[in-house]
Amino acid sequence: SEMCIRDRSYLDKGELDTAELLSQEALKADNKSALAERTAGLVKLNQGDDALAFRHFARASELDPKDTTARLNVATVLLEAGVHDRAAEQFRAALEAEPDNTAAALGLAAARRGQGKREDNGPFLEAEKLIRAVLQREPRNLSATFNLAVLYADYLKRPADALPLFQRFLDEAPKNHPARAEAERAVAALKNQKK
Repeated sequence: SEMCIRDRSYLDKGELDTAELLSQEALKADNKSALAERTAGLVKLNQGDDALAFRHFARASELDPKDTTARLNVATVLLEAGVHDRAAEQFRAALEAEPDNTAAALGLAAARRGQGKREDNGPFLEAEKLIRAVLQREPRNLSATFNLAVLYADYLKRPADALPLFQRFLDEAPKNHPARAEAERAVAALKNQKK
């Protein structure tokens, strides 16, 4: 899984040439390598070639169906690309393989959140159930706390349930947490609504 994280970091820095070179080398060296397919998929997705990216990802999953990390990488990329249905499938498969995998549960919750609509809140409720299960196992999980707060505030329109969660998040999150500013804005907005 070390390697998967590195794949992403190349792309985060925008060093596409390096990542592309690596993936070409890997594809040459070992045609059956799921890692090579996954890296090539990430590169293609970053270049905006979704169709080709998905072909690489599908191939990676075929080559190594038990690799939960590979699946989570693929699912996360799909989620970031806004392809919620495909992301949900991948997160669900990862969760079936490892029912206590927190990243898979929170990822599936985020994908389901993206599938919900005002007239169909079933996906929102499934997201709530998934996040609550994580919080039962890990009461101090900051991602789960924040995500449940957002779900209540923005999607399920339950401000009274959202506010204490945002406040708990702010109490426990480090000062430099990337979601802190958003949580502070949410708390201010929710307090204004109460007036």
